[in-house]
Amino acid sequence: MKSKRSAPDFILFVIVLLLLTVGIVMVYSSSYVYAQIAYADGAHFLKNQLIWAFVGIAGMLVVMNIDYKIYRKWAYPIFGIAVFLLLLLLVPGVGITIKDATRWIGVAVKGFNLLRSLNWHWLFFWQSTWLKDRIRSSSLLGV
Repeated sequence: MKSKRSAPDFILFVIVLLLLTVGIVMVYSSSYVYAQIAYADGAHFLKNQLIWAFVGIAGMLVVMNIDYKIYRKWAYPIFGIAVFLLLLLLVPGVGITIKDATRWIGVAVKGFNLLRSLNWHWLFFWQSTWLKDRIRSSSLLGV
């Protein structure tokens, strides 16, 4: 039986867009002079921020249309992969150390910050286990 899809939370969507707009304005206003000196383009960081903002909005629209039960099903495997990648940081030559902190894995020319991605993996795992317990109990505290 297919469940009826509910409408997205419009107020939350507007708040996210407002925060995104404020963040982009702050990046532009705080980096214009430096970008003008370093890159001869005052809007250098603004352009980069806008590109990633549109990528983020597109990702949000895709994820928004996926049923949350799929995330619950994949929570444990995703968390296991995250822990494996975190342990991979300890392997010599794989983890990149910057300022005495090993948080990055070298991927081709770029680096990938594992600790930031682990936040999302942990969120999916926690949401899955908490939601499962929440559904079983009658209240948040299980009383």
